[in-house]
Amino acid sequence: MLRKTLTILLAALLLLSILPLSAAANTVKSGVCGVKDAETDPDGAAVTWTLDNKGVLTISGKGDMDEYGLRSEGELPTEEEVRSIVVEEGVTAIHGFQFYTAAESVTLPKTITEIPESTFFGFRNLPEIDLPETLTSIGRSAFSGCTALKKIEIPNSVTNFSTEVFENCTALEEVTLSDGITELPYATFRGCTALETIHWPKNLTVIGPCAFEECTGLQTIEIPSTVTVIDDNAFYKCKNLKTIKLHEGLTEIKENAFRDCMSLQTVEIPASVQTIEIGAFAYCYDLSRVTILSADTVIYTSHMEDLDVFHKNMYDRPQPCKIAIVAQKGSEAEKYVARMLEKYPDNQYLYYQPYGIIPGDVNGDGEVTAEDARYALRAAVGLDDTADGLDFSDPQNRCYIAADVDGEAGISAADARLILRAAVGLETLA
Repeated sequence: MLRKTLTILLAALLLLSILPLSAAANTVKSGVCGVKDAETDPDGAAVTWTLDNKGVLTISGKGDMDEYGLRSEGELPTEEEVRSIVVEEGVTAIHGFQFYTAAESVTLPKTITEIPESTFFGFRNLPEIDLPETLTSIGRSAFSGCTALKKIEIPNSVTNFSTEVFENCTALEEVTLSDGITELPYATFRGCTALETIHWPKNLTVIGPCAFEECTGLQTIEIPSTVTVIDDNAFYKCKNLKTIKLHEGLTEIKENAFRDCMSLQTVEIPASVQTIEIGAFAYCYDLSRVTILSADTVIYTSHMEDLDVFHKNMYDRPQPCKIAIVAQKGSEAEKYVARMLEKYPDNQYLYYQPYGIIPGDVNGDGEVTAEDARYALRAAVGLDDTADGLDFSDPQNRCYIAADVDGEAGISAADARLILRAAVGLETLA
């Protein structure tokens, strides 16, 4: 009996040794997806595909995949079957993955130079992907709608970068852009609501239309010094954007560039800026101070009130604050404010403030203190302080402008109260 048992065990072990392990992957479906030109490859090496029982779709061979994707005399893989995609070395172009958007991982070879239009559109389970350093071109909407993608690094080899590449990647938090990109195209990151960190290209000159529209995760932005144009709607509806830093070299801020950035508080416009187009900062409800460094910066006006550069409806709720336009005397900015005050007397959402005056610094010593509040209160009740060098008789005088901190006509006890609160750190004056 013992001998019989041992014989059975040895036979079983022998059988197991010649069979594949249960954990090994087995091909369950296969086919072709491209054949290289026989003139360039005498062997006519086919590009083939296989799907194993673990859901791995493998593309192998030499040459390009067909634009129509996978072919087979039998069944093609279903979307649910494909869990990951592996493109092996030797494959030079990829196509036809749009039916496998449930894949959780993608591996690309160094032989790939292009990711065509919509290649990974709507891959909803793809958290990351490594792009090879050989890549030179990324087509329109290549990764649009990849709602699980959290981080992406575009290699410096990429120079051809199309529109809407990462549109509506709602989980994308951080992006590193190729130094080969000089213009950020239309709607590149539109709807990327989690985006917080951008590593800019070294030679970027244009931020294109709608590039960061509705990127509500952005809170602070420093535009690179190489950028000359911020195009239409570039940061439209970035409602949590609080601070932006613009550098000398910027020349144009186009239509609605920062429209509906409701949390934006202050902006300094560099002297190099030539034009600010209609709606550029419209409906920025928290915007209280805009400093325009050049006397020649032209601020566009419109025949429609809600298209004006800094428009906000003072009757909206929550009620917005007024905007101080800080600029040189006689500047285009001062003329713009005068036009707006004349044009819309019932909705005066901005006022002019000469450049170099600190709001609340009534005595001109460079600080806002309780002494400034005292001077403002004395001016409000008509007391004379000319002996201290302060003449409140002319609204254009420095001390008068510094004391009128609430933007209303005239100096009042309310101004003095605001200055006192600022002196003790309870208020920030625009």
